[in-house]
Amino acid sequence: MYNSVSSAIDRAADCPGASQSQENQHVPLVKFGENVMEFPTFPESDFCFQDENRAESLRGLLSSASESFIKNDLEGYEDVIVLADNPNEKVVDFTFQSMSIRVAQFRDVRVGDPKSYYQARRAMQIENKSAARMASIEPPMGRAVENMMMTQAIKEANVPTMHSEGGDAKKVWYQKLRRQVTRNFWIDHDRSSRDQIRQAAIAPEVGLRENIEEIIREDGSPSQDFFFQHYKDAASVVGNDIYERVDKDVFLVIDAHGETILCSVRQLFQRLFGKATTDKVTDAVKKWAALPPLPQPDTARHAVDEIIRQDKHPELDIEKATTPAELEQRSMCVVHYGTWAQQGHGDPDDVYLTDDTNLEGNGSWRRFRNRPNYARTVLPRFKRGVLGLSSEVVRFLLRTVAPKEYEECLEVFRGLPKENRIAVSPPNWATMFVLGINSFTERHKDKTDVKKGFAGLVLLGQYEGGDLCFPQMGLKLDYQPGGCVIFRGAELEHFVQDWNGYRIFLLVTNHQPVRNWAYRRLGKRRPRPNDPWFREDESQEAVTYPVLDENDDDEYDPCFEEEFDQEDPAEGPWTDADIHGAGTWDSGSNIVSSSSSGSTSEGGKRSLGSVYSDMAEKAKIN
Repeated sequence: MYNSVSSAIDRAADCPGASQSQENQHVPLVKFGENVMEFPTFPESDFCFQDENRAESLRGLLSSASESFIKNDLEGYEDVIVLADNPNEKVVDFTFQSMSIRVAQFRDVRVGDPKSYYQARRAMQIENKSAARMASIEPPMGRAVENMMMTQAIKEANVPTMHSEGGDAKKVWYQKLRRQVTRNFWIDHDRSSRDQIRQAAIAPEVGLRENIEEIIREDGSPSQDFFFQHYKDAASVVGNDIYERVDKDVFLVIDAHGETILCSVRQLFQRLFGKATTDKVTDAVKKWAALPPLPQPDTARHAVDEIIRQDKHPELDIEKATTPAELEQRSMCVVHYGTWAQQGHGDPDDVYLTDDTNLEGNGSWRRFRNRPNYARTVLPRFKRGVLGLSSEVVRFLLRTVAPKEYEECLEVFRGLPKENRIAVSPPNWATMFVLGINSFTERHKDKTDVKKGFAGLVLLGQYEGGDLCFPQMGLKLDYQPGGCVIFRGAELEHFVQDWNGYRIFLLVTNHQPVRNWAYRRLGKRRPRPNDPWFREDESQEAVTYPVLDENDDDEYDPCFEEEFDQEDPAEGPWTDADIHGAGTWDSGSNIVSSSSSGSTSEGGKRSLGSVYSDMAEKAKIN
């Protein structure tokens, strides 16, 4: 993916209007050129509520709405309308100081029981209706088609590389091959061609049957057809007969016991900090994205971005950009800033800053090391303005409607070593920030988020559409620039409806593995033998690290906060120790690669055993 971005940048460098100086300018799409001082700065005044009384009034509403709703004490509100009141749910609309409010209680959902999200009446109805609608449009690819296309790929030696031999390696190889043929089925074939392939899979050619049987015996990995799911979800959110659209200023969803499941406030960024500050943050994101290319989406939830650009949004195809302005508008990225743990480890040995935080993501930054390093110069401003203000917006909601969870987040951040965390706006509470630009998020759960915890989303940009959809609740939320929503990200599936324009999202969250590690360090979880603070002699008390207070004040004032993790000023210095961390993460391992290794046996038929052997041998030679 980086090659395509880089080639597009190189092409743009030769188009009219682009600077021809390759020595002194890093990429031609940087509008502010060599003058990094044009990157916005964010003084303390930007962190002050533009109307403190209005903010406190909103805080009071959010903190009391759930209790007032449960007690049926809504006399202090206007235009109260009960939309539903039955054994499964209760929904009430009302107004407060010209704001439209909706509170919904799902009585068959319990935050403490993740399965209840799927077993709820709403969830089952939505799934049945969505499946019925998609069945009238196109059937799924199906396992038989996958197996046949996998066999054809083996026969043609168009298969992923296997780097070692053995059970696990073979399992991973099968998964990659299955993903590869699924992509080919949807990307490389139109509807008529897909139907022909489905028909052929009913009675495959004789020369393919032996290998198909071998695949059936050896590969028990589940099918993951993200493309079919994309089409199914896209069809189900058309109109309002399956998903219910909510366009209220404030929307609060609680469970059977009154615990918050979701809370959203429309234009919360503008309500708290004003339109000018919101626009300045948006401008800062655009300028940041105009630096050396940010990592493009490469995870399962973005697997269908290619088909979206092909079918619906060719204007976002970066390969077709011919000018610097088009490059900026077509920018597409998902970038991770903050702390995470070893991939695939729920109780990790160590935690560390992401490559993106260190400006080392997949080599995309290193490509521009021989040019002025604007990124490192403006990183403190980006952290403070974009990440810091976004964390303040999410903090406002989280601290108000889920104070217990908020305090836990504060404790975890303070339990991390200073060199392994990113401080943006004290008291810091979030350990992970995700910046997304023009990325289409498919249905997923954030499985590494804190279990039964909250994730916060902030929207920026200029776009139309893009409702945030929750399949288990059958809801799609009006999801416009400046809006903020917090929800149980590890349990609630969600995706974003199609949109047009320039769309930015910032996810502010915490990962469960990082929390597990911090709790071990703080003595709240049993230490592991390889922990530095572990003591083999049980009679000797284990070493723990106390929580470090950032502020002794009981109240948090967004206009003033004593710095705990001091930042150097934007003008410098910014040392290698500040930039580089000890660990790295290879996001490239998520990308399916392919090669043409292997030989063909007599009759053109190729056994899987020969594929494995050839791959293992090639790996040894290399």
